[in-house]
Amino acid sequence: MFESYNEIAQKYKKPSLKYERRLISLAKKGRKSARDELLLYQVGFFLFRVRTMLYPAILMRYGEDIIQECSDLALRKIKTYNLKYRDIKGVLKPVYFRSYIWKGVTGIIVSSIKKKKEIQFTDLSDNYERMI
Repeated sequence: MFESYNEIAQKYKKPSLKYERRLISLAKKGRKSARDELLLYQVGFFLFRVRTMLYPAILMRYGEDIIQECSDLALRKIKTYNLKYRDIKGVLKPVYFRSYIWKGVTGIIVSSIKKKKEIQFTDLSDNYERMI
């Protein structure tokens, strides 16, 4: 079903933290190639989250749309990622980009399910009224 995404995920596995932070730094400076490569590295993460949270029927129907929304979120979050993040004690605490966007991706998946559920329910209610 997600053949092209699977191929990308196989080719672009999880990068080292150092390399990922370098890509983020370059992407923040406006380098499009670094931004695109960073997004390619996130495809496997998006697939993992979508596959673990969605039922197969919903996954087949709306999976690609949800993955696209996750990619849009990742593009927005590149700008807000703090490369100099420190904990309360002042110690540098770098985190993977996928950890940084984890909660946002989960929110997108849940909100997408709710939207799709409302659409399906309204379709059912229209059909029900026609039958009466």
